Amino acid sequence: MDLDLTQVRAFVTVADEGHVGRAGARLHLSQQAVSKRLARLERHLGLLLVRHATGVSLTENGRRILPLARELLAAADALTGAVNHAAPVPIRVDVWGHLHPPLDLVGRFGRPDVVIEPSMRRSLPAALAALGNHEVDLAFGDVDHLDEPLPDGFASRPVATTPLAALVGAGSDLATREVLSAGDLSGRPLFWPAGGSSVEVTSFAREYADSVGAHLSTVGRNLGLDDLLTQVCGDERRFTLVGANWPLPADARVRRVPVRPEPHYPWYAVWRVANPQRTLVDLLGMIFRSSVLPDPHDRRVWLPAATRRRLAVPAHTDVAGTLPS
Repeated sequence: MDLDLTQVRAFVTVADEGHVGRAGARLHLSQQAVSKRLARLERHLGLLLVRHATGVSLTENGRRILPLARELLAAADALTGAVNHAAPVPIRVDVWGHLHPPLDLVGRFGRPDVVIEPSMRRSLPAALAALGNHEVDLAFGDVDHLDEPLPDGFASRPVATTPLAALVGAGSDLATREVLSAGDLSGRPLFWPAGGSSVEVTSFAREYADSVGAHLSTVGRNLGLDDLLTQVCGDERRFTLVGANWPLPADARVRRVPVRPEPHYPWYAVWRVANPQRTLVDLLGMIFRSSVLPDPHDRRVWLPAATRRRLAVPAHTDVAGTLPS
């Protein structure tokens, strides 16, 4: 029989606290997660605890096993301490791109003992493949605009949005406006070069174009922001969407104009449910606590329909409950 140390640690902590809930607080787990670990351990070792209305007490079997469980954990902690001099195992995170909120969210994780290795695949399908192959531990992207649902064993949660504005050429009749409405964009081409773009980004643009009555124009190259600015100038009727707060080069050929309602691009954190790393739990907990999301009922904000529905459902705030127990 192979003992799971997480189950043993749950038993010892509950024995020390005399209460499953208080033990969960110490272990940063939900009460349900602690109870599951205890149940699994008791299937192997027999009944260890008696549950009462005010807490728990040890059975005779539990009192006999408790000292041995403490010795086992002490040995495991000593082993961990012996290898801690080696380089820490990094958390590998695909943050999509350097202009987007995921990089900032991950950068707020101020643990000096944790090494974070970022990557920028600029495609959620590519990041999901890396997740499935255990090449990364966490990814970000627009889950709602994938061609198919997330694979089994993956979980996701919205954590941020990028507010967007219209980018038009300086010669456009929209360039002198202080703010644009959906009606101002109706009938115009939304320039969104698909070559080199990820499927979820183009699908987002298509939904937005349909919502304002614009025509999605996907013909063109996608060679970065500077090249996009050049291409926007080629047609005075076309517009594209860029981050409302992105740093743009001083370029007299283009204008960034706010749009109302303001479109927001959604970002989801995506992870493997079976990922055993405790540090990933801590990182996701920090991201969930610090994320800022728009009110789904605020009609001054445009959100994709699926994202608006998702945000209207209260998020599960218990980090441990959203991750493997």
